Amino acid sequence: MLIVGIAFAAAQHRLLQPQKGRIAVISDTFTASAYRRGAFYDYYCSHKPAASNSNNKNGSSSSVSSISSSNGSNNSNGGSSIGSSIGSNSSTSSTTTTTTKPDRFCQRHNVKCGLECITIRVNDDPASRNATPDTLEAIQKYLGNFSSRVDVITDGKVSTNPTILNDYDKVIVLHNEYVTQTEYSAIIHHEKVVYLYPNALYAEVKFDPVHSTITLIRGHGYPVTTIANGFGWKHDNTREEYDRDCNNWAFHNLDEDYDNNSNTKAIQLNCYPEYDTSDDTPILEDVKFWKVVREY
Repeated sequence: MLIVGIAFAAAQHRLLQPQKGRIAVISDTFTASAYRRGAFYDYYCSHKPAASNSNNKNGSSSSVSSISSSNGSNNSNGGSSIGSSIGSNSSTSSTTTTTTKPDRFCQRHNVKCGLECITIRVNDDPASRNATPDTLEAIQKYLGNFSSRVDVITDGKVSTNPTILNDYDKVIVLHNEYVTQTEYSAIIHHEKVVYLYPNALYAEVKFDPVHSTITLIRGHGYPVTTIANGFGWKHDNTREEYDRDCNNWAFHNLDEDYDNNSNTKAIQLNCYPEYDTSDDTPILEDVKFWKVVREY
């Protein structure tokens, strides 16, 4: 009986642990909190001018090629499309806007506040509200059927236990605009990452798990207006989040050469998928789009 009990306990332990060969999706709970009323954007709007998510970013992307929705098109980061046509849309132009995020958001983020707005409470439960609910639902629909395990973990979980990502073969990053330094390092050093949103890894925050708060540390025009990306991330593609049509969606292949780790690979979407305004099949319902994500 003792042997049976030990074997059962071991099997139960294995079931409870993240297993190699799985996909981790990092739910953007910090970003969802930052966009609430009385939070970061009310601070930004109360202290204009601030460095906004405009097309003029620190550094330039170093992507070398892209997997595209149309053959031979040039991607906006300077690489050229490779491989066969992937995706349903092949139009040659897409609608973008030059309106910066703070200008747009200040129309409704009109609460006047000071430094009290840069430390905010977060709900870091995986089932709580996140910034990209439609995408999470699509991931479960299109990837859950092809993977024996897709785990949703939170910003806070990665921040307090960054080695958890080592248990996964692939990490999917959503609109994780606000992350801790620990989380940032864990993501960029992972062996395979799919960035499903522009504007990821944009500003540094400090996470207090005891009080369930995050505090803005650096980025997005804070603590000085000349700071855009708080990490100085060379692959920042925030300027591409203003493409809401995704008519020419493409994944840039990134050359992630941190620590000279040649095993680190990543791809990055060149448009904002959550609010697809095109007349064709929405990108989050495009099986060819999810085929790229699944097979990468």
